[in-house]
Amino acid sequence: MKNGYIITLSGISGAGKSYFIKNITERFDNFEKLVAVTTRQQRKGEIEGKDKFFLDLEEFNKKNYNGEMCTVNNVFGNMYGYFKDDIKKTNKGICLITELYYKEINHFKKEHPNTISVYILPDDIFKTIEELKARNGVSIDI
Repeated sequence: MKNGYIITLSGISGAGKSYFIKNITERFDNFEKLVAVTTRQQRKGEIEGKDKFFLDLEEFNKKNYNGEMCTVNNVFGNMYGYFKDDIKKTNKGICLITELYYKEINHFKKEHPNTISVYILPDDIFKTIEELKARNGVSIDI
């Protein structure tokens, strides 16, 4: 049996990462979403175990200390990682796909050389930025 690989998707909010993951995992039986583990607060509409695994810092650190985690990073003050058992699915021919903060790609690839990284750009970056500004009430200068 051939080993699977991991695809990491990076890009600005609204670029279509979630849409891409949903379509790939629905169309291809050998693709699964690699669900990240995080200490950040669960957002409205997110589903535990489907979107992310949400742990408090103590539980996250305990699992990491016990060797259950890999690719542990601090992103914007929150811890992120993956369960080793999920990553091991590639040994059974499963391909995994996940979103990854672009600054973490090189670190991730060092741990998981069977990784393909894709940076997604929206069709109209200016329209996407305007939508983000309206949705989040933030000022973004270009």
